[in-house]
Amino acid sequence: AMCGIVLFDSWPDAVASPAEALGRIVDGVVMVVKAEGYDVQIIQRAKEQLVKSGSTILGAVLSQVKVDLSDPLYYYYGAYPRR
Repeated sequence: AMCGIVLFDSWPDAVASPAEALGRIVDGVVMVVKAEGYDVQIIQRAKEQLVKSGSTILGAVLSQVKVDLSDPLYYYYGAYPRR
């Protein structure tokens, strides 16, 4: 059977990791970045290393974001119908 999508998880690229080697053999990389985690410059450097090693960056996911329920934007987003 064939799979449409296969996900590989790797430890942080800001620390020495196999992400660069994996990035060369997969179709693309999605960076998962912890909100209020690493300094932005470290994340940019990690992205540059991945690109330099031949990885295709598909996008990024911001994780562990603290949502302020009093923020009007939260209510605006909540106004969209859920499917």
